[in-house]
Amino acid sequence: MVKKGKFTILGNKEYRIGKEGEDWVNLVSKDGEDAMNGFQPHPLDSTVLIKKVLKSELNLNYQINTYAIYKGHRLEIGSEKEDKILVGTGDSRLADELKLDRTDKYFYEKWIDKSEVQLVEEKKPISI
Repeated sequence: MVKKGKFTILGNKEYRIGKEGEDWVNLVSKDGEDAMNGFQPHPLDSTVLIKKVLKSELNLNYQINTYAIYKGHRLEIGSEKEDKILVGTGDSRLADELKLDRTDKYFYEKWIDKSEVQLVEEKKPISI
């Protein structure tokens, strides 16, 4: 699974940070066992659990951006499904070289097999 967004560590476990308030955030989980740790089902999606915590309880917060290396070039990741991943770029010369399809005025994409790319995660500390 491709990770993208804000994350934190709470109790030796990584959680995605969801909605944020002035002094709180919602932690997001898909692990049913987190229900025993105060997580509640999301009102719109019962497969997702959320827990409101104070920002002051969190001290290791970071932003993760994942990108794909395809034929030696760094590309953005759009989405993924089973064994395919959607890669893209705004660089028209690179898009021509990699035979990406124009999907917007200044953006090009292509579905490729996951086996053809190397996924690289960039993790940067953030304050919330």
